[in-house]
Amino acid sequence: MSRLKQEPGSCVQCVEYIMYSINVLFFVIGGVTVGIGVWIIYDKDYMSPLFGTELMTVSAYLIVAGGVSLVLFSFVGCMAAFYQNKSLLLMYFVVMLLMFLILVIGGILASIFRSQVRDEIREYMKRSLINHYDVDLDKKYNRLITDAWDTAQKELHCCAVDEHSWNLYKGSEWYKKSAGKQLYERALVPESCCEKPDRAYNLEKCQKSQQGPPGKTSGQFNEFLHYRGCYRAGRDFVWEFSGYLIGMGFGIAIVMIAGMVFSLLLFRQID
Repeated sequence: MSRLKQEPGSCVQCVEYIMYSINVLFFVIGGVTVGIGVWIIYDKDYMSPLFGTELMTVSAYLIVAGGVSLVLFSFVGCMAAFYQNKSLLLMYFVVMLLMFLILVIGGILASIFRSQVRDEIREYMKRSLINHYDVDLDKKYNRLITDAWDTAQKELHCCAVDEHSWNLYKGSEWYKKSAGKQLYERALVPESCCEKPDRAYNLEKCQKSQQGPPGKTSGQFNEFLHYRGCYRAGRDFVWEFSGYLIGMGFGIAIVMIAGMVFSLLLFRQID
């Protein structure tokens, strides 16, 4: 494979330099995209079991796959431009087209996931909390639900499903486990619903206060308890983050189209 000689300032050389620039941009964007996808998979993995849908996880894997492909084929694009090889340019165009379609699918999934965060998910969250939270942890599903709720309540600073819905825990299987204790001894919400639970007094007031929440829906303000519901907190996170992803995907799509156009231009100009 040898590089064809071109006159300085020729049209072919101009397109070649544009191809280099586009593929350097692909390399950077691909690396950032992989990082975002891995972050979703490992740091926000609680979202799927919390909402009862795998769309966010599937979208994250598509993001990683697309990012890795961008990084790898940025090298192919540079080689195709440097050697001005028609076979490499054609392969580059076809792969870019396939990646563009994957990106479109990922964007559609992200949009669907945004639209699904509605009442049916709220009801799913209520059922999972009442029936599966912190009971029969030898069952894989129950362990998954418990970890998802605990992580969400800690990271999103929320408690239960809706605002001021701490009483949901009082109707749960988790609460029934403490049925043999006196009322004042029973925790009304799990530790993950508490702000700064590292001190005994903070945890005691957060979980067992009867002068106000969580024992009552009104009354004395409990500064150690999360008031926000996890449905709204999770929905806001998904809407904001998926908006960023859709915007980023739109930007990547524009660069991909440019890459495909200039690869075809270079392909046609090579003898």
